[in-house]
Amino acid sequence: MTTTTDPAHDLAVAAGSGRDGVARPRDDAEAIAAAHALAIRWRELGPERDRDRAVPYAELELLSRSGLLAVTVPRAYGGPGVRAGTLTRIFAILSAADTALAQVPQNHFGAVFGLEAEDDERKAFFFAETLRGARFGNAGHERGRSGRSHPKTTLVDDGDGYRINGVKSFCTGALTADWVPVSASHPDGWIATAFVPRGTPASTSARTGTPSGSGPPSAAAPC
Repeated sequence: MTTTTDPAHDLAVAAGSGRDGVARPRDDAEAIAAAHALAIRWRELGPERDRDRAVPYAELELLSRSGLLAVTVPRAYGGPGVRAGTLTRIFAILSAADTALAQVPQNHFGAVFGLEAEDDERKAFFFAETLRGARFGNAGHERGRSGRSHPKTTLVDDGDGYRINGVKSFCTGALTADWVPVSASHPDGWIATAFVPRGTPASTSARTGTPSGSGPPSAAAPC
């Protein structure tokens, strides 16, 4: 994968990635209620998806519109900031409805949690994206990389932005994500995470892998 990231391009793409009608659970109780409602819809849609061996675009769009992806956004940034135990319960409810689908947002919540270490400008921007229903994927794993070694994927400043060169694997949620956090080695010697928006030129995602959880191959988490 060779990808150029440019701040102006990122903001332009993100401005159009918001969704109308995204719910806003206001507290832990409303978040749990939203999870139960979504679980019902996932159970209804699952058999047809498995029969057709389809990518679960509809189910994940329902996840975005449910507001559940923003339940850990801090109150200071407009979210409900639910407790860790509530998030665990949400995953249990969704996993009972569809084990494979429930794996997809695990990396999303990891990305949202990681935003706490960013500066105020980045936190405000990406928390707002989350509240609008944006889904964060994952492109951190590389075959052959172990421990804390630097990624083979590189991030290079080309003057107009940054260029990412590399190949990732086991990219749960990347195929259907609005943003894909990509780990890469920075030329200054540290490990960077680049948030690549959907539609970035030259970025590709392929459906590969085996099922996660239970169900036929079509139920595997998109990569």
